[in-house]
Amino acid sequence: MSVTRKTSSSTATVVRTATRKRPRSNDVAARARKLAAEAIGIDSHIDTVQRILVMGEDLGKRWDVGHVDIPRLHAGGTHAPFFALWVPVYFPGAEAVRRTLDLRDAMQTLFDTHKDLIEMAPHH
Repeated sequence: MSVTRKTSSSTATVVRTATRKRPRSNDVAARARKLAAEAIGIDSHIDTVQRILVMGEDLGKRWDVGHVDIPRLHAGGTHAPFFALWVPVYFPGAEAVRRTLDLRDAMQTLFDTHKDLIEMAPHH
């Protein structure tokens, strides 16, 4: 806290100014990197598989559109992404099953293409 005394011919005024030490931006960034390195990042519902199937996007490269791609998952410290095989309700019955299998095949293509970047975690 700093104190400034102002005086005039008839009055004296004391102004107290609270000073707060602000963390430097690089200190905050360093703390954030340390926290991210110590944490396990999990995203439990990613609908991005539609982009692979419908638009033929390669999630192994960084995109300016969408929410998820492998480079951004890695940069953001996400260690366990769960990709949802979401099917819109306008696919009825057997079509919905076929669409789910197509989405699963699209994910397998991603795994096969980018073995060095991502893999499916099998359950035992």
